[in-house]
Amino acid sequence: MIVRRLDRTKTAVAVGDLGTAIPAMLESIQADLFKRAQQFREAHTVRVDSLESLIRYFSESVGFVITPWCGAEEDEIKVKGATSGATTRVVLGKLDGQQRCAICGRPATLEVAWGKAY
Repeated sequence: MIVRRLDRTKTAVAVGDLGTAIPAMLESIQADLFKRAQQFREAHTVRVDSLESLIRYFSESVGFVITPWCGAEEDEIKVKGATSGATTRVVLGKLDGQQRCAICGRPATLEVAWGKAY
């Protein structure tokens, strides 16, 4: 009997078939975990355009906040302090400076995702 820890599904498998059943189960578990992580990311990602909105989001929720950002180190320090730990996690792309940084208002050169450890 093999049991998936993810959902406690039990499957009877002959000892001779374990060599193929277990790798197949592991692939299925990996795919399910990946799908669950993607769904979480999509459900817990927002776009904001101000420091106040970013702070409010992290005071009430977990996940990721996407903002335009100028890349200034002092802005990241400000966000980290105001949110008890949020930092830039991913640079999503470059911007042309036409948008304003959500943190300080300077021309934004990057679009970033901020995140915070739980």
